[in-house]
Amino acid sequence: TIREFLAHAMHSDPIQYPLFLGILSADVRNYRNNGQRRSRQAPYQVPHIVGQGNAGKTIFAKYILPMLFGGRRAKANPLFDPKGSDFNSEMHQAEVLILDDAAVLESGHKYRHMMSETVKEVSVGGGMDYHGKFGDKLAIQPWWRLWRMLNDEADTLATLPLLDDSVADKWIAFLWSPMPGGPVDMSPGWFDKWIKKVKSELPAFIHYLLHEHIILPEHQDPFGRYAIKNYKNPDIIARMKEDSTENALLHKLDNDLVTFDDSPWEGTTGALYDLLSDAGSTTSQRRFMKFCASPRILTAQLKTLEKDSPHRVQHSGRADIIPKKRAGAHYWRITTNNISTEDCY
Repeated sequence: TIREFLAHAMHSDPIQYPLFLGILSADVRNYRNNGQRRSRQAPYQVPHIVGQGNAGKTIFAKYILPMLFGGRRAKANPLFDPKGSDFNSEMHQAEVLILDDAAVLESGHKYRHMMSETVKEVSVGGGMDYHGKFGDKLAIQPWWRLWRMLNDEADTLATLPLLDDSVADKWIAFLWSPMPGGPVDMSPGWFDKWIKKVKSELPAFIHYLLHEHIILPEHQDPFGRYAIKNYKNPDIIARMKEDSTENALLHKLDNDLVTFDDSPWEGTTGALYDLLSDAGSTTSQRRFMKFCASPRILTAQLKTLEKDSPHRVQHSGRADIIPKKRAGAHYWRITTNNISTEDCY
């Protein structure tokens, strides 16, 4: 029952199911640590489960996942609340932390950068010190596994961590398929009978993950830092980029950045920011200020575009551009995509 449920949930890409089991198997083994009284700390990639509403993500997060690690789970909201406190005693009483589509999540670049730093600290830093109310902070290292469950709306996908090199390898994104059409008979009263089967199978499932599952060489992390190689479902990344602030910036560059004789624009981040702030309609200017509030954020967005569209956005310090500097400073070369057929004649 568990195998059929999870295999259907992960069936959108053949590689998802073995990678998904690989994460669970590695974490169960680290948690049990060959029967030792202290779980083994090891770096891991934070899984992000993306799917439609009522697809079974909550069932997995509530009735299956925590049971693999002692049965205790807690909300991870305090970790990601920019206005919250650092009290975390509730989270230190659980091994599994669940982050869902909470109200604390924001889509701005500044917040996503903060979120990415938190993901790094939890995944490779071993978590955070214990701090209960009315008490001192204690240097107690928890054993946590953070999982995020999110719906596939554009506003929610915009809250995923950044794709910067410093954090991209520390989170994974799986696409969760809907339950209808799968192996679960969802006729009236289905849940009580189904969850009874799941609970009866949990000891055998844990035994399989602990002693029998094999992570194939082609699924292992080639650098040896994590149990499995990094993975982000292509459909999720495509939708994430389509609705991203970087794509909005590229749209503004194409529509509002005027160049002489359609030649590439060249200049520093500060010069480009001043230009874009005043270019285009009032609506375009307001939208730009909303998703790009400072030159520092613009630099981060340009770096992302440099990676995704190297033929459109280039930095003189990294690309094959001559001269390397103008007026003693590195600069950006922006090639717009606003030349129509009529412009050629």
